[in-house]
Amino acid sequence: MRRGLGVAAVALAAAGLLMEAGPAWSSAGHGAERYAEAAGTSDPALARIEAMAGATTTMPGTDGETGTGGVDECEWYPAALFLYLENLDAYLADPGDEMFETERTAPDGTPEFLYARVCYPDVVTFHWLRDLAAPEQAAAAALAVAQEKIPAPDGVFAPDLGRGATAFAQAPMRFGIRNAGAVTASASVSGVTASVTATPRRLKFIPGDGSPAAACEISASRQPATACTYTYRDSSAVAPNGESWPAHLSVEWAVGWTATTGAGGALPAVTTTADYAVPVREIQALEYAD
Repeated sequence: MRRGLGVAAVALAAAGLLMEAGPAWSSAGHGAERYAEAAGTSDPALARIEAMAGATTTMPGTDGETGTGGVDECEWYPAALFLYLENLDAYLADPGDEMFETERTAPDGTPEFLYARVCYPDVVTFHWLRDLAAPEQAAAAALAVAQEKIPAPDGVFAPDLGRGATAFAQAPMRFGIRNAGAVTASASVSGVTASVTATPRRLKFIPGDGSPAAACEISASRQPATACTYTYRDSSAVAPNGESWPAHLSVEWAVGWTATTGAGGALPAVTTTADYAVPVREIQALEYAD
């Protein structure tokens, strides 16, 4: 539908409010070119605009209905403000009138939003645009699923603390994790599906005795790598509880994603931790003089 009004005044008011809400949206441009550019954007409003089927480019001085293929000097805004300013008296009389509705559901169940296409100097047309999610939104949803699946470190030690063994002061203790496999998850948002893969890449052992942490790259092996070692200097008899050192294992997971749109990239790393009590004994030795 097409409506004429004081575009300059309304656009200035819209721009003033939108500057507080976020960055202004750029003009639509050529449909195909702008759609390709929008494929990698995280701006959902722009994605909705670019998804409009049969978008036309209207040159100034035309009737606002026929595309010319020239450079578009129109801009897009949420329709609510324009409807409000154009019909202020009606809005004050009945804000719930259906003429002020800016959201609806298409017959196929897809959400649609009403946007105003402002073509200077005096043409405003209103368009229902489908809500297409940016690939990044689907990736964020997939990451949330993956985080529920990423396990806490299942530590393995030598000596085998799980079987009641103890570590010894001044003797290297090896450590690793059993669950070093990658974790995958997928999620779909408004037709865009993203897949996330989280891979453990770095293991850190915080000994709990006040010394710096020991770290190493994670081995795919189920057994601890030789490089993953830590040597306690003191017996756990001097630990706060007098029995064991309050240690922690920490795993850093590298996370990457791909979407059905072809987009992809890296997401912030995820870190998981687990607590372990490490008893440490001293080996007593007696020396006899000749």
